[in-house]
Amino acid sequence: MRVTLPGLASLFTAFAAWMLLALPAMAQPVAAVAAEVREAVDAGDAVPVIVGVDASFIPESLLALPALQVQRRAVARATGLAMGRAAMAGAVIGPSLGALPFFSARVDWRSLDRLAAMPGVRSVHLDAVVKPSLLSSLAMVNVPSAWSAGYEGTGWTVAVLDTGVQLEHPFLGGKIVGEACYSNNGGAGTGASVCPGG
Repeated sequence: MRVTLPGLASLFTAFAAWMLLALPAMAQPVAAVAAEVREAVDAGDAVPVIVGVDASFIPESLLALPALQVQRRAVARATGLAMGRAAMAGAVIGPSLGALPFFSARVDWRSLDRLAAMPGVRSVHLDAVVKPSLLSSLAMVNVPSAWSAGYEGTGWTVAVLDTGVQLEHPFLGGKIVGEACYSNNGGAGTGASVCPGG
């Protein structure tokens, strides 16, 4: 039997694909997959997810510039590798979350199982709009203590870079300087904008 060069190349390509997809499942524990992701894909849906990457991370405000640059390079490298492997596993890849060790994707049950077993993947969570709750956040940022100490925010400008504010709230009357809405369009460019008016 004679093996031709194109046949050898095909054999090598198949072996490389097996190494990237099958061997990681044998060598690494499976990443934490949120129950709602598993339920959605088990129902036959492809769902938008946020994938946590196995990269060391320290909040950037705690780092000096040289360490911050080293961390950003390490996070970018780890995220890029995980995104490449996830794409090979069949996930539709969205953007990375910049300096954070996460990226967005859209997965079905096949690509989710492969993704969760890959090296470099720490967690998989549903990418969904979550209704905010002040029940825990006020205490978490110590607002009651600030109010009781007499702090009211006079002379300060605050930027809210999250889910927004209730514009009609009496506390904000006449204090809004400007506003804008930015939406990631469902995480992977496949959803609908959450901004008012689209």
